[in-house]
Amino acid sequence: MGVFTSKRVDFAERILSMFSLRTHFLFVSGGEDGASKTEHLADLIEQGLVPWHAVMIGNRAVDVVAVRANGLVAAGVLWGHGSEAELRNAGAHQLFAEPHALLQLVETESSH
Repeated sequence: MGVFTSKRVDFAERILSMFSLRTHFLFVSGGEDGASKTEHLADLIEQGLVPWHAVMIGNRAVDVVAVRANGLVAAGVLWGHGSEAELRNAGAHQLFAEPHALLQLVETESSH
């Protein structure tokens, strides 16, 4: 797993460390370079950090748009800042109302 955020990397790193989650992620990539989220994700794919079969989990339309533009699967979560309508209109492939529901993604991936 990796973290691909619009936040600065140092902020994201601090948040992950505060909740003792950093060790669960291969990389943390932030939005401080001025590139669009779509371009930034394309770079991560090109570097081999994000595989072609990845599922990105996001809570805003910009997340879904970037993922779809790069040919990946977009999972929208409804406990973040974006609304269900925003995520649906952006084209999220799946929506999840609660964090534990994301286990469906893990179960689906492990069955392949």
